[in-house]
Amino acid sequence: MKKIIVGVDFSSESRQALNVAINWSRVLNLPLKVVHSFHFAVDPALEIAGGKFSDLKNQLKDQLHQNLTSFCSEVSSDWEQEAGQVEIEISFEAPYEFHLQKYATTGPDNLLVVGSRGHGLLHRFAIGSTTEKLISRGSVPVLSVKNSNVFNPKKILVPMTLQQDESSSLLLAIELAGLFGSEVEIIHIHGPAHLLFETGFPFNDWDNFSKQEKRLKQLAQENLQEILRRYGQMISLSGRILESDGRSDGKMLLDIIEKENPDLVCLSAFSNQQRESLWPMGHTADFLVRRLQCSVLLGK
Repeated sequence: MKKIIVGVDFSSESRQALNVAINWSRVLNLPLKVVHSFHFAVDPALEIAGGKFSDLKNQLKDQLHQNLTSFCSEVSSDWEQEAGQVEIEISFEAPYEFHLQKYATTGPDNLLVVGSRGHGLLHRFAIGSTTEKLISRGSVPVLSVKNSNVFNPKKILVPMTLQQDESSSLLLAIELAGLFGSEVEIIHIHGPAHLLFETGFPFNDWDNFSKQEKRLKQLAQENLQEILRRYGQMISLSGRILESDGRSDGKMLLDIIEKENPDLVCLSAFSNQQRESLWPMGHTADFLVRRLQCSVLLGK
């Protein structure tokens, strides 16, 4: 990661996100950019005319910059010392949630931090949450902050299929564990449903199906052992393979994570175009971001 970008809309959720972003920028020794966007509809003729409207726009931008600086000072007691190293951006280009999407496509070298708030089903059906849009359309890792535990995470869970390339979420967890001294645990759910989706076996070919299921489980065990061997000496790392109980991965993981009560969950998230070929973690990531009470870091 080369930079941390945090979106601020002056809500209590963005206050938590800003607090986490400031601390992570210190620990990871990364530059921080604080972004706020304010959009208002005006007659295009006013834009062309300039004059007083242009002056009003500049005054508003100055006022918002002062408000954002005060907001940052309230969150961080050391803001005066850090302010010179932090970039602040005020934009009038688009509404807050749409402006953040610009940063969601800046590449995997940046980390985008956003506060997460719950929305009703009608709201999600109509326009979706800001976090969900960033996950589905972006190319950068996204940290969805839901509570202050992620300020200094000590326990990180990493759900993995152990079949696809999910190194982004695991490597992010390992990097954070090395800096924060966190414990990392990998969770894998194995079940026959995975085999049906990954191989396309017909339902009447049960003998071959059973052989392939055992082969995939053995492969998952070997992959997990290789991960533990490779990274286990660097950090406190463990892993489990659990048998599916017939429910979806999302529902099983939700129960497991709520019982474990980690400070952070690291997931691999895929764009809409990738999800059909990379089942099941695409839709599972969306489900967990909506339902989990802990913060979620989505690698790309």
